[in-house]
Amino acid sequence: MKHLSLLALSLFTASACATDGEFADRAAEVEGIYQVKSHLLNDQGCTPGGTPFSDQHGFAFAKHSTILGRDYLHIYSCASLEDCRQKAALTQFEGNISFAFTLSSTDGAALTGFEVTTGFTSSTGVCTMPELSDVVLTIEGDALSIEKSTRIGHDYPADSGVCSTDKGRAASEGASCSQMETLKATLVEAL
Repeated sequence: MKHLSLLALSLFTASACATDGEFADRAAEVEGIYQVKSHLLNDQGCTPGGTPFSDQHGFAFAKHSTILGRDYLHIYSCASLEDCRQKAALTQFEGNISFAFTLSSTDGAALTGFEVTTGFTSSTGVCTMPELSDVVLTIEGDALSIEKSTRIGHDYPADSGVCSTDKGRAASEGASCSQMETLKATLVEAL
């Protein structure tokens, strides 16, 4: 289980896309509470399928927001329908989640986004295993589908003992996709 501040994740996974009317309209259409039907990780390749996540929340909510002039669609896990309602009603929240996705642009019919991690700092001053993930969300009727493909980058030197998202992204951009997370859910109620 992860503990998260809504605003912290929003800014951490932000992309460089400005407020976009088309994205905002599409994100508003996706808003709602969903029941998770499957949540899988293929850590052996970059194709759908794999092993179900254990100890995961069975619901998620999708909520559109504008932060610092940029539009986002956030999807956060929640433990129950009531938990989703309570979290979705807040402007910001801190709490336990099993998973989260942030989207910020469109690509045809899909909503897209990306996530970057810095990697881990080693005792030798090297940042290891940075990640760059592309997230794609599609909707068909009441069914939501998310595919998150992840590239794990090469090691890079820490800057005064600190790993950065910029260097983590640069170290990951040339890597091949090595794993895929997929989530399928069905709309339970609109927000």
